[in-house]
Amino acid sequence: MRMFGVPFDINEEDKLIGGYLSLRQAGWLAIPLTVLVVEFVADMSYITHVNALAMIIKILVLFVTIVIAGFMAFGSMDSMNADQYVFKMIKFKYRKKVIMYNDKV
Repeated sequence: MRMFGVPFDINEEDKLIGGYLSLRQAGWLAIPLTVLVVEFVADMSYITHVNALAMIIKILVLFVTIVIAGFMAFGSMDSMNADQYVFKMIKFKYRKKVIMYNDKV
């Protein structure tokens, strides 16, 4: 007889990364980390040429990506993860809709 391993809680994701983060959450949190590396490590012009406006824009972009990625990773709406909710909302918004009026197409 075959045996299948069933997780204890099938409503929650498996926290594979250190017992704290799922792969989905780690993927969303990798986005601000990538933006941080691109803005401040790959482009080190802020060290020699200090431009306050450019630095403020870089920090603002980083802050916005952290907020959006944090919401998508840890937020939930209507008992569903925020990223699933947003993607389903976008799919609903852009799919072709058929509106019936008096049972005529």
